[in-house]
Amino acid sequence: MTINTAIDIRERNLERIRSAIQRHETCTKTEIARETELSMATTSTALNEMLISGEIAKIDQTGVSIGRPADIFAYNPDHLHTLAICTTMKNGTDAVEYIIADALGRIIQRESQPIASVSAELLEALVTTCIVQDPLIRTVGLGIPGHAQSGCITQCDIAALEGVDFASRIRAKHDVAVVVENDMNIITYCLYQELDCPQDDFAALYFPTQENSFVGGGFIIGGRLHKGWTMFSGEVSYIARAFGFSSADQAALPRERGAFCRFAAQIVTTVVCTINPPRIVIMGEALAETDLPDICGYCRQFIPAHNVPELRIDNNIFDNYAEGLVRLTLDHVLFPTLI
Repeated sequence: MTINTAIDIRERNLERIRSAIQRHETCTKTEIARETELSMATTSTALNEMLISGEIAKIDQTGVSIGRPADIFAYNPDHLHTLAICTTMKNGTDAVEYIIADALGRIIQRESQPIASVSAELLEALVTTCIVQDPLIRTVGLGIPGHAQSGCITQCDIAALEGVDFASRIRAKHDVAVVVENDMNIITYCLYQELDCPQDDFAALYFPTQENSFVGGGFIIGGRLHKGWTMFSGEVSYIARAFGFSSADQAALPRERGAFCRFAAQIVTTVVCTINPPRIVIMGEALAETDLPDICGYCRQFIPAHNVPELRIDNNIFDNYAEGLVRLTLDHVLFPTLI
């Protein structure tokens, strides 16, 4: 987002202050102004707004021997709660898991929903039930194995959700913000938050083992999720198809380690030659740490060695999906200029 209007600047300043307060258990106005490099006047105005809305609380005053004691502020994690609903397919069947978390992303409740099949009606009912039980829910995030634009699902591996304008349906019933996002983008966003160099470009790749599953990817460029002109960015299975690997071939490859490692290196090389990230995380139930030397070795056959990124395996796939959806949904509301 380009920050160029007074409203944009105000929102960005508020986000900087919000971020500073969230990083500390308690802080004073002077400490916030110093950390954010904002003026005392700007900091005071933002803090007053946040006090009125209940986002922060004034909890105490520092004891000093001379002058007026300084107010101490703390973030109110119950300013709002978020509901994150992860939809996926496991062993060819639909699955749903939902999480309720506070404004700091701390999990309050996490449950799997036993279902025969996912439908828009089932998801709407789940949202309503959760909001009735927890009226502090102000944001709802839906993760899907597909794509959405402005909350409308344009393509989805779960056929019953394709074409559903989920955001409009939920907002018609509840006064909440709604985010709908692709599962690989969510996982990538989660993994990116763990980097020690958050300004670096980054990629995550998933290699499936199940029939009718597809190689997928997610990219961070310039600190933001890259989705592309038609939301097609990350559909790396089509790269494999272009080189003769059908979806069945892609799922079967892990059974033959040499061929699989070469294939993984080909996909990694394609990403390196496109966005050239310093780090790539690869995922897949069949991946093991022992595969990394072979994958890196094949990469060095294809491209000069100094271009091979740091590769890491992370198979906490569903946890990254769930936790990433919580963080992404909250960030859409609390840090919109960064999304």
